[in-house]
Amino acid sequence: MLRKSIWVLALCALALLSVSCGKKQPDKAPDKEQGKEQGTENEACEHMIMIDAAVEASCTEPGKSEGRHCLTCGEVLTQAQEIPAKGHTWQNGVCTVCGAVNETQGLLFTEMDGYCVLSGMGDGKNGAVIVPAEHNGLPVTAVAEGAFTGCEALYSLILPEGITEIGAFAFENCTNLKSVTLPESLREIQEGAFLRCSSLQKIALPEGITAIRSAAFCDCKGLTEVILPQTLQSIEDTAFSGCSRMKGFDIPAGVTQIGWDAFSFCEAMESFTVPEGVTMIADALFRGCKKLKTVNIHDGVTQIGNSAFAQCSALKTVIIPESVRGIDRFAFQKCTSLSEIVLPEGITAVVYQLFDGCIGLKKVVLPESVTCIDEYAFRGCVALCEIKIPKNVTLIGGYAFQNCKALTEIVIPEKVAKIDLYAFDGCAKMENIYCGVSAQPEKWWPTWNFNCPATVHWGGSWEYVDGVPTLQ
Repeated sequence: MLRKSIWVLALCALALLSVSCGKKQPDKAPDKEQGKEQGTENEACEHMIMIDAAVEASCTEPGKSEGRHCLTCGEVLTQAQEIPAKGHTWQNGVCTVCGAVNETQGLLFTEMDGYCVLSGMGDGKNGAVIVPAEHNGLPVTAVAEGAFTGCEALYSLILPEGITEIGAFAFENCTNLKSVTLPESLREIQEGAFLRCSSLQKIALPEGITAIRSAAFCDCKGLTEVILPQTLQSIEDTAFSGCSRMKGFDIPAGVTQIGWDAFSFCEAMESFTVPEGVTMIADALFRGCKKLKTVNIHDGVTQIGNSAFAQCSALKTVIIPESVRGIDRFAFQKCTSLSEIVLPEGITAVVYQLFDGCIGLKKVVLPESVTCIDEYAFRGCVALCEIKIPKNVTLIGGYAFQNCKALTEIVIPEKVAKIDLYAFDGCAKMENIYCGVSAQPEKWWPTWNFNCPATVHWGGSWEYVDGVPTLQ
């Protein structure tokens, strides 16, 4: 037991020594009462070291290196060194390290009653424009019409919260503008706002926008991504025409109107689904979309407009729903990969140049409701080998089947009262033409079968046997 107590006392003594400091102890005066002198104590013990943590320098505040001091006596053992502030690393007006915003100075504003409008670049020298939320104490609520038109120095743009409208042609021909950040407060993007911003790569439109106005992003040839808000209801004429790198658009379900040429010459677009609320495929909507392969048209669409799919050279098949009652001229002109088409009952005319230049078209099914095959309807359909003219057709227009070089025979129904010039010109493989009338009507143009080697068989000289025209 005694030995254990001695060990405990020894450990306590060592602990006391460890919290003592390495300073010299002060000399003591002689002890007269005891008649002897005490010597000076110079015994030194270890410091109790406290580490002062390093502080990293920020963009605006200095830091410091790691330091050390004695917890007991306070002596500084390692002096911490100050590290200078790093400064901002700006990219397009925003610090990539801390996110600080470097608002552009020198911009032009027009002050109104209680608010102001951004009206131009002014003396701003930096092409990375960050618009302040206020100017002279007034909130900035809009970008004026034509404010930055033709500003080639502008390459990035950040608009603040509070802006609700971008005016017409505000950034037209800003050909070096690559990035745009729009605020959640934005509600209107007017016509031509970003027309021909050919370097713009991505745009995200905030919720609350209901319409994309005419030519808003027309000819933005560098655009590869567009995020549309679920609040969107209409896409107006030529809104995205000429966006040649866009591969597709995710159209919100609430869209009920898409204007003419809205997606024309979107040359990289491969597929498209027409929203349920849209009842008309507008004129030239997909014209020149040369990589478009598939289009999903819902039963509810009633009209396909002029040149709607013209020059869609990759389009192979299109299923036209029974709800469609009209297809306008040029709708499928030069769809060179289209191989087969079925027109629904209710269509009354194969209109002017509807399938002109569809060199891959082999089979066409026409409904009995058709009464007219217009001029140039199938001109240049060099692969067409299967078509039946409906019994209610009364007119075949000029050049309607010109250069349909794969056709070998055709039946012209009895009700056809008029055939215009060169209707079957250049049908080089045509062998037989079976006519329902017994003699050539007065209104059949004399050259209706010019340059066509087929033998014409008039009514009474042939009949149908098992559905096949057969000479008697």
